[in-house]
Amino acid sequence: MKSHFVIAALGLLLLASCGGSTPKKNVVVIVIDTLRADRMSLHGCERNTTPAIDEWAKEGVIFDRANSASSWTVPSMGMLLTGRYRQGSGKTFTSNQRLLSQVLQAAGYRTIGIVANPVLNSLQGFDAGYEQYELTEGSYEAALTERRWGWPSNVVVDKGIRWMREFRDERPFMLYLHLMDPHYPYAPQKGVPFSWKDDLSKERRDHYEGNLSKADKGAIDDELYKRMEQQLAAYDTEILETDQELERLFTYLKESGLSEDTLVVLTSDHGEGLWEHSSKDGWVNEGSFTQSIVPELYRGHGEQLYGELVHVPLVFVGPGVPKDLRDTRTVSLVDVVPTILSLVDIASPTELHGIPLFGDPTLDARDEVFSHCARGTSVTVDGRWKLHLPEDRIAERGGMTALFDLNGDPGENSPIDDPALTRELTARIRAWKERYGEVGDKMSIDEQRKLLLQMGYVGLANELDEDTTQEEIRDLMKEGRRKKARAEAKILNEAAKREGATAGD
Repeated sequence: MKSHFVIAALGLLLLASCGGSTPKKNVVVIVIDTLRADRMSLHGCERNTTPAIDEWAKEGVIFDRANSASSWTVPSMGMLLTGRYRQGSGKTFTSNQRLLSQVLQAAGYRTIGIVANPVLNSLQGFDAGYEQYELTEGSYEAALTERRWGWPSNVVVDKGIRWMREFRDERPFMLYLHLMDPHYPYAPQKGVPFSWKDDLSKERRDHYEGNLSKADKGAIDDELYKRMEQQLAAYDTEILETDQELERLFTYLKESGLSEDTLVVLTSDHGEGLWEHSSKDGWVNEGSFTQSIVPELYRGHGEQLYGELVHVPLVFVGPGVPKDLRDTRTVSLVDVVPTILSLVDIASPTELHGIPLFGDPTLDARDEVFSHCARGTSVTVDGRWKLHLPEDRIAERGGMTALFDLNGDPGENSPIDDPALTRELTARIRAWKERYGEVGDKMSIDEQRKLLLQMGYVGLANELDEDTTQEEIRDLMKEGRRKKARAEAKILNEAAKREGATAGD
């Protein structure tokens, strides 16, 4: 593929042709939940997990170093869909934010959302600006017992194609598809085609052992190691199954002629930790459901900000986008909305914190990208230096500030000691938090209960009222996590026994 250095020049020429009389382009936004970039063959995975995406992406631009703004769905999608950084308490959206759907609807677009992640609901405000917002039903308990959070990808793609075939008209449309398959629990619909048994080796096992602290060495026995490889193969299979369903979508867009006038963006809300880092770093909740198989290593998302949690795919294909290019600049998902709006020639009614990725020379001058979760913030500077800074309450329980040189340590395994640089990057994070800290409206007690029940915190949901103190909430959540962990362990152990019996047949 050609170098990214020609993108700015090409982009300026292409955007110059976007006059007010030009018919508006359709927009399709595809988000594949919990998809870390390096498990895609598009980004070098040893398994052929994304053949359809790989072929389709040749028609556009692949961003090799895209970062999500959070490692958990709600804040990440809030920032992605508004093009604005935000960290703070209260509801996800404030009066200063407009979702892409709201901006395009105001410009005359038909707006349709088909979403398989139940947390992206009306309580959080994610349905704003849609004439039709179809949301799966789901809960934490159902996810464990049924081995699935929401609709599988074939259902989401079917709904999307059906809408385009039967209900679109001459007006431009925005179609937002949120697919859920790679999210835990990993339960492929069609079995696992990847031969995980062939991957069992001392070298791969030593790789996992190398992520353990000295005190925990030897924690991975034969059975645990086998289950780790089984889960990795299942995760990769769910990526492949999603890819197969998206191939039908890409084919429909092409055969229907829609691809000529449709901008398609593919990305993810965040990645997934798969035993690369310790779960004893002070950031991870004790008793968290993410501590599966090997409690000493982190499996999950939302509680750390390492590369496996925030390095995500980002591909643009369609009119106004250069073809067959790979861009190696470090970019953020807050750049998605500004880029879409620039390509469809629509101005944002609010200030955007992201930058258009094509035709804006200021992007090359930007030297920092931030990611944030409830436990801390990270900043990556010049694509090389990355600092993890915990929140004060996390630091009090042992969460460490850590500085990494990504050039020599892309896996973020060996913190470096550079007090001056640590102070400088700490100051940058604190300034970022000060600038982008916005307090949203507080949820009502009933709204909070509904969300807690959906997330599996039954005890807290039942006990919560206006007089519940923060200390009581913390204690109830801690007990809730313990109950969730015990329930998950029981269900997963039973599932592992069934899968083991099947494999032995």
